[in-house]
Amino acid sequence: MDDEIDFKNLPRRRTAKGQFAKGQSGNPLGRPRTKHQRALSKPDVIGSALQDALEGFGGADCSRLTGSAGVGNCQFYNPFGSALLGTGTPNSTALLETLAGETRLDGSADLVTAEARMDGRVGEWNAATLDLALGLQYRTSGFRHNWNDQVNSGDLLTAGYAPDFDGTQDTFAAFAETRLKVSDNIEALLAARYETYDGSSGKLSPKLALRWDAMESLALRGSWGRGYRAPSVYTTQGAQAAQPSIFDRGSYIFANTLTSGNPDLEPETSEHLTLGAVWRPVRGLELSLDGWKFDYSNLVIKEAPQPIIDQAAAEVLSG
Repeated sequence: MDDEIDFKNLPRRRTAKGQFAKGQSGNPLGRPRTKHQRALSKPDVIGSALQDALEGFGGADCSRLTGSAGVGNCQFYNPFGSALLGTGTPNSTALLETLAGETRLDGSADLVTAEARMDGRVGEWNAATLDLALGLQYRTSGFRHNWNDQVNSGDLLTAGYAPDFDGTQDTFAAFAETRLKVSDNIEALLAARYETYDGSSGKLSPKLALRWDAMESLALRGSWGRGYRAPSVYTTQGAQAAQPSIFDRGSYIFANTLTSGNPDLEPETSEHLTLGAVWRPVRGLELSLDGWKFDYSNLVIKEAPQPIIDQAAAEVLSG
């Protein structure tokens, strides 16, 4: 049996455009929707059935309570190549069918966004101009994984254990941006975005950028800002099964692991500073040099299994 994976993307977008006033245009109502669907099906081995068969209690009509290993309806499973080469006991088709399992997943990710915004020039003074953009945004996102019963019970040899989950998140944001052209060679940008999700207190993220054309061939630029990113539905409510290679007391093994979301995750925040220059020594040639610094707080990362194994081994050794 071959693995079967089916992906479907169903983008939907509805947008209404309009004119607010002279010199101002906008998208008073934007409502895009994107849906991603995933269907997965691949063969696996039922772990408990394989263990029974290795001990001589394999077969659909065998019972550990009433049967005897390798007698009557109870069969041994031969895991060696001799079962195929004819030099050992072959495995019957009926026995192999009792070992066959399947990993199935029906999943989807959904994002719906409603947005209203307007922008335009709001002032002019000699060589100076002021442009303004304002907007509101609402997002609702959903993520769902629905596994079959064999995966839910953790009875498959390679898929491990994975629970179903279904979560949503609602986010509201308001943003504003101004661009001030002070003169022909000086331009400034000031922006701010306030965002809150699922009733949180929210966060304001400002940004300031400046550009100075010191001469026709040289421009200096810099920016400062703060960022904010809410934890996703997957990182707060999801679950991921994996089979990484880990080192356990002297040898490498593959282990079934489960990483679960944390509903108490805090939003990621950041602060950045950039400085740069653009030099055009001759026509058709432009050289740029930029430096930047980013500071992150509350980064959301997936916990690695190896430190957990190391800690458990250390506790066993220490008694």
